[in-house]
Amino acid sequence: MTLKAQGTLNYECRALAGMSGAYAWTLDAPDASLLHWSGFRVGRYYAGPTLEYRDGSKVIAKLLASSPDDPGKLPIQLLQAVSPRGRGEFADVTYIQRLNATGGEPSARCTAGEVGKASRVDFIADFLFYKKR
Repeated sequence: MTLKAQGTLNYECRALAGMSGAYAWTLDAPDASLLHWSGFRVGRYYAGPTLEYRDGSKVIAKLLASSPDDPGKLPIQLLQAVSPRGRGEFADVTYIQRLNATGGEPSARCTAGEVGKASRVDFIADFLFYKKR
């Protein structure tokens, strides 16, 4: 199955541990709708990372591999389903591939005065879901 994600990547400005005076935008969580090719909303992509289908089935995933994509795109990612939950479309998902992702980090600076500040960046990606045969 292939679904499109559309929403935001949510960042927070944080001090970098062990690096006095260094600050960076840190990804807090994605917040996106999962869409059928027709544009109909069929699920959510959120913290964990978690991908949840409208039937209540969901999978918590972990990053296995990442590879650069074309300029202007986020890296291609291969995720492994480590904790499937419920019965339904996502119950037997074993791997998820993220392709064609656009987004990135906030354009605003992250400085000592900005620590704790949140920023949202528009995000779009394609997710391919794989199951064992």
